Amino acid sequence: SDRFVADADYRAAELQTLAADAPLVAHFCGNDAETLLSAARLAEPHCVAVDLNLGCPQRAAHSGHFGSYTRRPGAPSDAMDLPFVLSIVSTVARGLRLPLFCKIRLQDELDDTLAFCRQLEAAGCALLAVHGRYRGSPTHKREGAAHLDQVAAVKRALGIPVLSNGNVRNAADVLAALEETGADGVMSAEGALDDPAIFGRAVALARERR
Repeated sequence: SDRFVADADYRAAELQTLAADAPLVAHFCGNDAETLLSAARLAEPHCVAVDLNLGCPQRAAHSGHFGSYTRRPGAPSDAMDLPFVLSIVSTVARGLRLPLFCKIRLQDELDDTLAFCRQLEAAGCALLAVHGRYRGSPTHKREGAAHLDQVAAVKRALGIPVLSNGNVRNAADVLAALEETGADGVMSAEGALDDPAIFGRAVALARERR
């Protein structure tokens, strides 16, 4: 978000859209509420919502203190600073005319995940995407299948829409994730990169199964 705010050339290159792209959601990461809000306001005319990345587990997120490592610069711990995160969400949500979405990963304990999700909802998050894996470490991010049962628990606990993320490689997996979690939708990264038509295929498969 820092460069998006400060560099007009970068902003023009990174935010290119057409009317046919709608509905478009702008996705940002960062650890400064006012910078994130400024970036979101610059994107507002071009999208229907803004999404805050609170789930990235990669090394860049660790060194940059964003994603699943969001915390105050200079903080001595790798742990996500939850009160700090909630203050960012509240500031951005209150400052925007558009809905604010968030994406997270699981906390180490389900009760902690549910508490965090409820706090995000109370802070102004209008839609929550949950990657059903734990953060891990900057060098070890994935181990086994996503815990979609925990995504289902989040869905039951919240009053806002929830998206399930994880375990989606093909159209059948999209439908399986919806059935298992009861989520309002599915987010896919690798599956959609491998097959950009994955959601269209899922819709067609659902019609075949009726």
